[in-house]
This record gives sequence, C-alpha cells and structure tokens, in this order.
Amino acid sequence: MNIYGSPLKFSSTAGSTKMNDNPEIASNWKGRILVQVTCEKTKKPLCKVARIPDSIITESKAKTGNNTFEIIGEVG
Repeated sequence: MNIYGSPLKFSSTAGSTKMNDNPEIASNWKGRILVQVTCEKTKKPLCKVARIPDSIITESKAKTGNNTFEIIGEVG
C-alpha cells in the first residue's frame, strides 16, 4: 500500500492536517508498506497486536530519522 500525506516541513499547518487525514488530496508520497490481510469466519473476533523487534526499529531510525508515523486501518 502506498502512503500519502503532507510534506514533513509543513506538518503543522491546517492544509497539512487535511492532507494527512485525507490521503486522496495529499501532495507528498511518504512511502510504501507491505500489508497482509486475511479473512476468516468467527463468532468471537480477536484483536491481535505484535511487537516490532528492537533491531528493526533501530535500523529504521537509522534510515528515516526519528520521525513518528501513525497508520490507521479500517476494515468493514
């Protein structure tokens, strides 16, 4: 999945907030993430969270800086 948003240097303006909340109007490509989606019928859904290993976090910070990103997914 491609991720779009506002340029980092404009992250505190009203326009940048709109771009970060609505990727279809965003002007900056911020990268791509690999997503795996599975579907199974169940009567009791589970919420699963996996911890990212420290080695991956360290390597990522070395390449991208100390930026914080938030990714929200909606499944319907």
